[in-house]
Amino acid sequence: MRKTLLTLSLWLFFLTSCTQYAYYHSPVAVNTNSYKSIPLQSDDKKSALYASGVFTTGGANENLRDNFNAAIGSVHHSHNFGMFQGYYGVTGMLGQYKVDDYARQTGQRYRNLNLNDSVINSMAGSKSFGSWGAMGGINIVTPFGNKHEWRIIGAEFSWNREFGEYLNFRTKLPDTAANIIDRHRDHMTISISTDLVFHLKRGSIGYKAAAVLGTQRLYEYNKDRISSRYQPAYFSNTFHVTIQKFTGFWQVNVGNHSLSTQLGLNYKLTR
Repeated sequence: MRKTLLTLSLWLFFLTSCTQYAYYHSPVAVNTNSYKSIPLQSDDKKSALYASGVFTTGGANENLRDNFNAAIGSVHHSHNFGMFQGYYGVTGMLGQYKVDDYARQTGQRYRNLNLNDSVINSMAGSKSFGSWGAMGGINIVTPFGNKHEWRIIGAEFSWNREFGEYLNFRTKLPDTAANIIDRHRDHMTISISTDLVFHLKRGSIGYKAAAVLGTQRLYEYNKDRISSRYQPAYFSNTFHVTIQKFTGFWQVNVGNHSLSTQLGLNYKLTR
């Protein structure tokens, strides 16, 4: 019994005495490069129009304490021309982000001078968010084997304009309330990717990896209120399967204080 009480006391001590941090990024910025279908070079049709629907869910902030869910819709046009492929289109997103409460800070040793739990808690709760924007990309591609292809290197860009309650929440927070606050309304990213695509009788299967970089640097304050600058970024891994006109994909995005997973479907609108 005494051992159990001691273990519980130690657990409560570490739970209540560790330093807390607050990082408020935009969930739009970590979900910018959902997988876009492009016909294989071996396909009869070298270009196609697609509609896409994606569900994304994930966590953000310190230890992924906040959670979010969103739906993403887009339309894009893809082309093959020689050793190059490309696409361009428009996109939109709607979702909910839950700002979690913070425990009251106790003890000077573990106090975060750049965290105002009272201000955050007064505005905590579920917040709507959304965005609209455009995206595009180009690949250098080489065929191999029996109609397979390696999209050796791809460059993609996206621009999204955010709106909603979660943006308003971040805008109203003072610099001294959280360690990172992204107040930008416009989010632009660039990425470098590689994609292996294997031809199947009625479609294809493949894996894509990408590194995505935000173009706007943010201020970060440590617990002693000392500031520094850094560049937001995330990595994505995507498994995709195409059967005739349908392409299903599962994508995982891992970024600065954020993690999201996407389940999506691209549908080929043209014959």
